[in-house]
Amino acid sequence: MRLLDPATPLAVTLDWGEGRRLPVGRLAFDRGRALFEADPAYLASGLDLSAGSYPPRPGIIRAQTDRFEGLHGLFADSLPDSWGRLLLNRRAARHGITTARLTPLDRLAGIGELGIGALTFRPAMEPEAAPDGGIDLPTLARDALHLLAGEEAPSLALLQRLGGSPGGARPKVLVGLDGAGALVHGEQVLPPGFTHWIVKFPAGEDMEDIGPVETAYMEMARQAGLRVPDFKLITAPDGPGFFAARRFDRDGAVRIHVQSLCAILEAPPGLTLIGYRELLLATRQVTRDAGEVKEAFRRAVFNLLAHNRDDHAKQHSFIMDQSGRWRLSPVYDLTFASGPGGEHQMDFAGEARQPGPADLNRLADLADVPRPFVRQVVQQVLDITARWPAIAEAAGVTKTSAAQITAGLERAARPFRKG
Repeated sequence: MRLLDPATPLAVTLDWGEGRRLPVGRLAFDRGRALFEADPAYLASGLDLSAGSYPPRPGIIRAQTDRFEGLHGLFADSLPDSWGRLLLNRRAARHGITTARLTPLDRLAGIGELGIGALTFRPAMEPEAAPDGGIDLPTLARDALHLLAGEEAPSLALLQRLGGSPGGARPKVLVGLDGAGALVHGEQVLPPGFTHWIVKFPAGEDMEDIGPVETAYMEMARQAGLRVPDFKLITAPDGPGFFAARRFDRDGAVRIHVQSLCAILEAPPGLTLIGYRELLLATRQVTRDAGEVKEAFRRAVFNLLAHNRDDHAKQHSFIMDQSGRWRLSPVYDLTFASGPGGEHQMDFAGEARQPGPADLNRLADLADVPRPFVRQVVQQVLDITARWPAIAEAAGVTKTSAAQITAGLERAARPFRKG
């Protein structure tokens, strides 16, 4: 593993897959801020990969803020979050490199061509050598817990190969999965019959049955009319199994460009000024589609009534097709969560602790969402969350977890059932 020469810029490319590539530009770093120079081909394409936060133009475009370690939000979205960062830190330590020496550009080079979405970065760090044998999920899950605890893990190289790029705190791996349940390494081009999936492992603070819980939550979201990816629970010989979702940034060998709400608003997840109002207004501006705004509102209602309070701005994303058209991505990272201090990370027209009907109505009015649609969606989601015990049992959620979640769902629904 070698760090980038500070004088060497990163070449950024939009890789659609199947040999179709668009040079985007060059990325450098100076005095704590990233500098970007667009490639003429990108300028001529008519595309705006940032959905408005950094419209392409000739000349040097300096990052607006240091909130993303000095990167533009457009490129910071490709950085790994805590799990992928931990893997890269461990890899650096093996080579005698302290984490303080890793710049944001080094981390992008560590992602190289293996990141989420369609942006790639060169020169890329060569991946660690890893065994080409079978993938044993229980072993990887056990070793992931060792790594989170600061211990050594025999599967570190394989975990780095399979899971260095996805964001989020929970350990996960990128794999190819076929209809019979066979697993292969999740490179861009998979063998015939395989598709791209993310498989998630529990972290130390998670419920023991977090896999079944997330599976049940995704099923509730599906029944509530949200746009969900294909998903399943992968069974394990011992234990409750692992939640898996089909990747929405891949369609066969085709790669799909993704930007989170964080990137588009140039605001990291911990910034409390981002609420559902900002999500709805950004959805209107980015997609120019009233139907997508209604979809975003449906997600707000679901997160409220399903007691998913880990609903920060990194948990909402947009995808762009090759013509430049944007829409909301399928939902992801849905689960029961109490949030910081028991509050939603994204507020509902100013209310985050116990949002009620008046807060939802104010939110809807701010984004021109019709009141009849509000009532319809609220009732639909209430009907679905009332089915939680049966959905949980079908997914294999333990009685202890199911009862804990039932209590949370009842608290969230109480303001909507008065009178």
